[in-house]
Amino acid sequence: MMKAFRIAAPLSGWVLPLAKIPDPVFAQGMAGDGLAINPTSPILCAPFDGVVHCNSANAHAMTVRSHDGLEVLMHIGIDTVLLQGRGFQVLVADGETVRSGQPLLEFDLDLVASQAASAVTPVLLTSSNARIIWRNENVAIIAGDALFEIEQIAEQGTYSDITGDTIKRTLTVAFEQGMHARPAAALAAILRPFQAEVHVLLATKQANARSMVAVMS
Repeated sequence: MMKAFRIAAPLSGWVLPLAKIPDPVFAQGMAGDGLAINPTSPILCAPFDGVVHCNSANAHAMTVRSHDGLEVLMHIGIDTVLLQGRGFQVLVADGETVRSGQPLLEFDLDLVASQAASAVTPVLLTSSNARIIWRNENVAIIAGDALFEIEQIAEQGTYSDITGDTIKRTLTVAFEQGMHARPAAALAAILRPFQAEVHVLLATKQANARSMVAVMS
C-alpha cells in the first residue's frame, strides 16, 4: 500500500460533496468517487504531476493520469457538452506531461454559469487501484489547496482467463452527443456485476467498456 497521495484542487471555489451535484450519475457516484467544486476561477489546473488526456472534442472534460496509474477526471459544469466547445480554450496537448498546478484549460465562467445546466465541476477518482481516505468538503478552496487524499489498493482483476462464448452486438448510439460522461458511466456501472471482458468497437478504435474515461476518449 502506498503512502497517501494528495490531489490538489484544480479550481478555486466552494467544495461540495458528490450528492450536491445537480446530476444523478455524478451525484450517485456512478462516474467515480470524489468531490465537486462550484468554481470562482476560470482556469482549470492539473491536480498532480502526470499525463493529460483531453477526453472531449468539446474541450470541457480532461483527465490526468500519474505514472502509477492514478487517474482523475475533471468535468467543467453539467451538460456543458451542449456548448460544443464555445467558451473553452485548451492550453495543453493531448498526451502532454504536466506538472501540478499547470493551467490545462481556460473557460468563460459567465457563459458556463448562464447557458449550462450548472457550473458545478465534478473532480473524480476514476482509477480502480485507489480509494479516497480524506476529503476537504463544504469549504472555500483555492486552486492548489488539498482537495482529497488517496491511497493505492490492489488493482481490480481482469477477466481474460475466463472461458466462454464471445458475443457481439451491433448497436446504434442514440444520444445526440455520443457516449459522453453520463452514458459512459452508466455503461460501466451496469457491467460491474458481470465477469466478462467487454469492449466497445468503432471502426478501427477499441475501448474497455468498463472504463468511463476510455469510452469517452
